[in-house]
Amino acid sequence: MNKLDTKFYQKLKTYNLTTIFIQLFVLGTVFVSVSCTEVIDMGYTTDFERLVVDGTLTDADTVQYVRLSKINLDNSDTIMSPVSGASVVLSYQDNQVVFKESDNEKGFYAAPAGFKGQQGVDYTLNITNTGVKGTDNTNTYSAEEVMMQSVDIDSLVAEYLNNPHMGIAGFVLRIWFQDSPDFNYYLCKAWKNGVLLTDTLYEFQKFNDDVFNGDYLNGLNCYLLDDNKQDEYVNKGDTVVLEFASINKSFFEYLNSAQKESFGSNPMFGGPPANVSTNVTNGAVGIFRVYSITRKTLIMEKAERDK
Repeated sequence: MNKLDTKFYQKLKTYNLTTIFIQLFVLGTVFVSVSCTEVIDMGYTTDFERLVVDGTLTDADTVQYVRLSKINLDNSDTIMSPVSGASVVLSYQDNQVVFKESDNEKGFYAAPAGFKGQQGVDYTLNITNTGVKGTDNTNTYSAEEVMMQSVDIDSLVAEYLNNPHMGIAGFVLRIWFQDSPDFNYYLCKAWKNGVLLTDTLYEFQKFNDDVFNGDYLNGLNCYLLDDNKQDEYVNKGDTVVLEFASINKSFFEYLNSAQKESFGSNPMFGGPPANVSTNVTNGAVGIFRVYSITRKTLIMEKAERDK
């Protein structure tokens, strides 16, 4: 993994974006494709323009998309501009799917309506005709990922937790499920009455199964509905949805390094490491996320709080 030079890192870190995934990919630095271990020469000499990739492929009935932008790191205004007119093609098995650019939003490329990923399938994203030269002096980029198998959640409950000494009060979402014997990475998101609660980087709950690999989980704590946050405070009758995603290692490492870049691994000992990763080749920044999703819904039939 390459270290981000000071100018590159400071430029990206000052850019203010509104969505969590754009917050993540704008922090990205160059990382070798997950399928190889070759070290890439960053080559930041005179050309500071870089392609920014924000792509998502899931097995859910939602829009599968790739958003392309470019950022000129030698420009003090740090403005990102959309990359229009590119070719975005997803290949898997013997099939190819063309992502068409939106007529209403430049740089936003979507798969045909109804298309979604399949678990266990290897996907390769190829991006060409971007007009942005990468480290190999071409404008061709790619990323490859396998969609992991989803988890069957047997039960979801909300248990109230009140610890005044730690300043914690709220309902903890706990799930019961069988973890597979493979090494897995997970990501939790939560909704309340149709509104996404995990909409900032620090709220992303990610973990691996290093300590419980292959076990049956009897009430894994996934998310705290914090009473101290107005949007997370739940009442009787509220609908809570937990999304449990099976993600791959590259996305896990991307989230992990991005959180460290934003908040520091330990604020007592120096600054954060400048090594946010990406699975996109040729010097691009960002991430192509490929993951499967399981959702479980809970109606808060009661919301009693033990004080």
